[in-house]
Amino acid sequence: MKNILLLITVFFLGLNAFSNTLGKHIIDSTLVEDEIRLSQKVAELVEIRFDDAKLDVLATDIVTDFENVLKKQGSFYYPFDSIFSIGKIQSNDGLVRIFTWYAIKADGSHIHFGFIQYLSKAEKEVLLFPLIDKSNEIKELEMASLTNDNWYGATYYEIIESKSQYGQLYVLLGWDGNTIYSNKKVVESLVFTESGRPKFGKPVFVSGRSKVKRIVFEYSRMASMMLTYSTDFQMIVMDHLSPSSPIYNGNKQFYGPDFSYDALKYEDGLWVYYPAINFKPEENNKRSKGNKRRN
Repeated sequence: MKNILLLITVFFLGLNAFSNTLGKHIIDSTLVEDEIRLSQKVAELVEIRFDDAKLDVLATDIVTDFENVLKKQGSFYYPFDSIFSIGKIQSNDGLVRIFTWYAIKADGSHIHFGFIQYLSKAEKEVLLFPLIDKSNEIKELEMASLTNDNWYGATYYEIIESKSQYGQLYVLLGWDGNTIYSNKKVVESLVFTESGRPKFGKPVFVSGRSKVKRIVFEYSRMASMMLTYSTDFQMIVMDHLSPSSPIYNGNKQFYGPDFSYDALKYEDGLWVYYPAINFKPEENNKRSKGNKRRN
């Protein structure tokens, strides 16, 4: 009995110490409970299908709850490691943190949600921005300049930093379940204004003589596409997509990898497209910690 009481005492002392400080940062003690609650809600949201009314209610509840949690002291430094159903990425410079997740609507299409936390040196505080998915309203997607209120929704799984004429540039790799027929992946550009506001879509991707603000790949729901940053090659490497038969040319729901690879290479502030590179995924996987691959 004494041993049990001792273990309980040690647990709560450790929890209290962690809850109040993480390194040099003060952490709100309620974030542990918040994480458990949010994890359950997000997991439930992912499981909801073909009931838009329930989805809207729960999605609104999660967004409101998560926003209040991310406003708490120290949330920027809290790991949220137990929420498995969301994308969590953080830049190497320690300034940007992005949470994204999705739900499936009654028609099988996907809608995404998210928040950006930005450690603004100018404002000397962590700024919080909700991400509002307006994918269905965006015209000329590859050339659209977007904001957090007018966002091309995706669940991000990787962030790459580089320099550009627009200042510090963050390239985001994301996934979108799209429809019952096709998935999408996106290479997105993100910068922050002097006041710390996020801006999506700078013309930093080059193919031939053209510059675009983002690149979107669409492919069969039955296929899997690799899109990842290779530290060995120092490039963003991707499967090349082709139709399963010439008769499906242009019909993206029949596209998939054809066992060749393309890449985006960083050159003088731009990401330049290179087709048909010599790349062997199995060799890259052996040397890399992880190859981000999602359907």
